[in-house]
This record gives sequence, structure tokens and C-alpha cells, in this order.
Amino acid sequence: MTFKEAVASCNGINEACERGLRALGKYSCKVSAQDTSQINGSVDLDKAMKSKYPSANRWDYIVGYNNTAYFVEVHPAFTKDIEVIEEKLRWLKNELSDDLKPLDEIKARKPYYWIYTNGVHLLKQSPQYKAMVSRGLAPVKELHLE
Repeated sequence: MTFKEAVASCNGINEACERGLRALGKYSCKVSAQDTSQINGSVDLDKAMKSKYPSANRWDYIVGYNNTAYFVEVHPAFTKDIEVIEEKLRWLKNELSDDLKPLDEIKARKPYYWIYTNGVHLLKQSPQYKAMVSRGLAPVKELHLE
């Protein structure tokens, strides 16, 4: 299944796929690719699911690269934000087992990325930071797709 086919078969986002990285808007500069011709599109997941889940902490974006799904959250990186990121990740994983199942089937081996805004302000010795690192979700400056 291609990325676009997977998005088209997902309830709530089936018409939300944008060309390239357009769905990321001003954050499109935070994602780059080794081969830009392999970018299959992007989805503003937060915007697309807002009416269905108005009060939920929703994950931000989905990017397709080489028909593989990457899930990108652009968010500040303060210690207080860790709990929010964890809530957003729980929400996303729940959706991947339900309405977004086709994207779960094509997700990357390392599918979840927290891209920080305005630097990392986390104590690297804190249990919260260590927990995020152990989950493979330490904040990064940008995502480079290969």
C-alpha cells in the first residue's frame, strides 16, 4: 500500500494529504530528505482530527517518505512538556490501532519524532528525560529522512 492510499483509507484524514511537506506549514524546514522525490506527502493530523477530538492532545503531523509513515510532533522541549508529549503519543497509538490502522501498517521502523522548538530545556539527568530517551523519543532539532 502506498502512503497516499493508506491516508485515503483512514477515517478523519482521508482528504487531508498535502503535496510534499506543505501540511507542516512553517515547520516544513524541520524535515529534510536525502531524496526529495521520495516524499509522498504530509498530513496535518492535529488539524484534521480537531473536530472529532476537540479536547484531546493530538499528535501534529504525518509525513510519507518512500511509502513509509513518520509521525512528527513539533513542540517545545521543557520538562513540563514531557507529560503532554506522552499524552499525545498515547492518543496517536490509540488512533493507529483504530482509525489510522492503514498507516500503522506502513509506519517506519523508528516512526515517532519529537522536534523541539527554541532549544532543549530538559535536565538530561531527570527521570522524565531518561524515560523519553528509553522510548526512543528524545527531542531532536530536525528530522532527516533517508
